[in-house]
Amino acid sequence: MENMEYNGWTNRETWAVNLWITNDYGMSKDLEIYFQELHQDGEEVIETTPEIMRNYAEYLESYVGELLEFENLNRTTYSMLTDIGSLYRVNWREIAEGFAEVLA
Repeated sequence: MENMEYNGWTNRETWAVNLWITNDYGMSKDLEIYFQELHQDGEEVIETTPEIMRNYAEYLESYVGELLEFENLNRTTYSMLTDIGSLYRVNWREIAEGFAEVLA
């Protein structure tokens, strides 16, 4: 991961999203459960593949996007949105890979 621009992350937005979701127990637990579901094939645990990482990154983007939709804003999510800024610049794959390293 060369050429990092903000605290070891691609940019400030990626860093901020990761910070918010890893520091909130409910969010991080939801994301952990989904990550584990991606790695189950019935009773068998499967290896992390590029397809699993792509699906997880897409899920992260959808999860955070839905959380920060206008009608869902409460004090916490409003603070999260104003702190993050633009979700357009977030490197979702990088956040997914960070979760995978911790959860694997």
